Amino acid sequence: MPYIGNKNKKDRKKIVKFKWGKYSGGRTACLIYYRGFTNITMTLIDMNSKVITHKTSGQSEVGHSARAKKSPQAIEKIIFKLNSTLKKYNLVALHIIIKRRVSWFLTQCILKALETNEIKCLSLRRKIRLPHNGVRKGKKPSK
Repeated sequence: MPYIGNKNKKDRKKIVKFKWGKYSGGRTACLIYYRGFTNITMTLIDMNSKVITHKTSGQSEVGHSARAKKSPQAIEKIIFKLNSTLKKYNLVALHIIIKRRVSWFLTQCILKALETNEIKCLSLRRKIRLPHNGVRKGKKPSK
């Protein structure tokens, strides 16, 4: 593995090699969107699931209230903060993975924010966790 810096073992920094997907004019990676109860997190990973960067709505200076951190404006600010990393690694297209149930409107906000930063969306997948015994059926209607 190549190193950067001095010959001393303590001062060496390993060069992290990422595996990128190929796309005309640049590279591709995956963007994982996760929405908790009070926060939105977006993680940028390469094609081998190595984390490149991780941003939250708390880091993107949206506000301190839980309501402000979950708003669609938080998505725009997070992607604006991710834009410098995307340009640094020459990423022009992303595969988006959504890990929670989100509304159609929030999905459109993600796609629109990427479009304004000139990033293409190659695929949109929803990886929602289900219990091992399936989903519970609804109540039977009362007579």
